[in-house]
Amino acid sequence: MSPPEQQPKFFVDRSLGRVAVPGLLRAAGWDLITLAEHYGVPEDEQVEDTRWIEDSAKLGWAVHTDRLERLYPPRDQMPPA
Repeated sequence: MSPPEQQPKFFVDRSLGRVAVPGLLRAAGWDLITLAEHYGVPEDEQVEDTRWIEDSAKLGWAVHTDRLERLYPPRDQMPPA
């Protein structure tokens, strides 16, 4: 019998807030950490998008944001295919 699959940990971007949305997601059973919890307040307001995206990827956390443009460079800055 294989061990139960571990639930993914989510990193919640500042665009979703510090309290309300994370609270609802936790109530629904999500395992998450907010940008403010990880970096502290008020430092969370100064963290560059590239930093928290890289840090969350290194830690294996799935990113939850309402701003997908933060995750992908503009088309004109993408390397050629």
